Amino acid sequence: MKRLEKGVIGLILVIFAGTVIMAVSSGGQKAESSSDAFDTSEYRKAVKSTDNHHFKNMKVELSGKKSKITGILPKTPTSVSLLKQWESKKVDLDFTASKKDSVLTSKQTVKLPTPKGHELTHATVGEIGYDPDSDKVLIFASDKNYSRGFYPLGNLKGNEPSPASLSADQDPLELSFKD
Repeated sequence: MKRLEKGVIGLILVIFAGTVIMAVSSGGQKAESSSDAFDTSEYRKAVKSTDNHHFKNMKVELSGKKSKITGILPKTPTSVSLLKQWESKKVDLDFTASKKDSVLTSKQTVKLPTPKGHELTHATVGEIGYDPDSDKVLIFASDKNYSRGFYPLGNLKGNEPSPASLSADQDPLELSFKD
């Protein structure tokens, strides 16, 4: 009789241990219903692999009385800080043109966070940058070596503005953020 009792107790312990092992290995997750059967990790991978530039980039527009040029700023701490200051009306992004330097320079100073060691000295046409020495936003109208250094923010589309289109008596140009 003792042998039978020991066998039954042993069987119960084995069943109990198996149940505990199954519960621990499943991570304590509840059983999947038909609505939970979709693998969320695969969904996240699919979302990351699609090109949702809307979430990675911000659209900007450089406008004057006669023309509008669109551009894109990648979402970085620097560009997001610029957007927040623009939205809160702390910053008006109006630009003055310098035909001699082929650079549009913001009239107002802006304080932006900048990553260390990412400063560039060569700009391309339509490149938007931030000069931390003068605390100004720059838009380059030609390929140019900018010895003071700047942090790239983004680019305007096409080869605009062109150096020939810049003049000191030009309409005020304004950079604004679009949806």
